[in-house]
Amino acid sequence: MMNCLANKILEFKNENEKAKTIIGFCQLPDWVQIDLYFKAAIMDGSIKTFQGSSNSVMENVLKLEEKAAKLRDETKVLEEQKELSNTSKIATEGILDNIKFDDLLAEKSKNKKQK
Repeated sequence: MMNCLANKILEFKNENEKAKTIIGFCQLPDWVQIDLYFKAAIMDGSIKTFQGSSNSVMENVLKLEEKAAKLRDETKVLEEQKELSNTSKIATEGILDNIKFDDLLAEKSKNKKQK
C-alpha cells in the first residue's frame, strides 16, 4: 500500500479492482502507480505520495494541521487587533474633528461679539 495525501476524491481502476481516494490522508494499492490518471494527478498536485509507515506519515500530517490551526488562530487575533486599532483611529479622528468644529464655532461667536 502507498501513503498519499489527496486534495480531491479520485477513483482509479485496473482490470479487476477500483481504488478511491478521500480528501486528506489515504492509502492506495501499489498498482495505481501504473495508472495514467494517477500519474496525471501527481503532476497536477492533486495527490502527493509519502514514504514511510502510515503512522509516521499520519503524525506528520497531524503536526502540519496543528501548525495550520495555530496560524489561523494567530491570524484571527491579528485581524481583530487591526480592526480595533482602525476603530480607535476613526473614533479619535472624529473627536478631533468635533473639537476643531467646536473651536471654529467658539471663534465665530467671539468674532460676532467683538463686532
